[in-house]
Amino acid sequence: WLSSNLQTSDGKPFGLSSLSVRRAGLTIAIAGVVDPSLVKHEQWNAIEPVQGVLKAFADSKADVRVVLAYLEEDALRKLAESLPEVDYIIGGPTGQAISPTKVGPVTIMSSTNKGKFLASLKLKSEGERFQQLAAEIAEVKSGFAEDPTQLANLKAYYAKLAKEDFTVQEAGLVADMGDV
Repeated sequence: WLSSNLQTSDGKPFGLSSLSVRRAGLTIAIAGVVDPSLVKHEQWNAIEPVQGVLKAFADSKADVRVVLAYLEEDALRKLAESLPEVDYIIGGPTGQAISPTKVGPVTIMSSTNKGKFLASLKLKSEGERFQQLAAEIAEVKSGFAEDPTQLANLKAYYAKLAKEDFTVQEAGLVADMGDV
């Protein structure tokens, strides 16, 4: 789990606050945030996203900083305005995909929450900095190769669903109607 602002009810961080990956000569720091208004469970709370991201990247020596943000479009734009030290904010759920758009020095984009699009960045190292070769939203079509790890995850998920009978609260698909 990656979350820079999600915490347990006693204030302990949930999962990693950030992670760094090395690709093509670049160190890429990644943080994740969720809209605090969407956290409606007594075991969890979420601090304000800007605070979470700043804390997550405080000691980062990354070439590129990316925030994965589960925020609506207006909130994505406000987050970008508040975090000029971040290079990219990739978010959702938005009604439509958002093509790469500059908000000050930050590029925001959204692939929505329906799994129909992917956000793609192509970068290359350029001395002390990086160069963006491409940033785009790509529609997921049958031409994309299936990922064996994701297929295994899906198979395990379907097997778990077949064995368990989830309550309404666990499924989160409909409101609890109580005793009808």
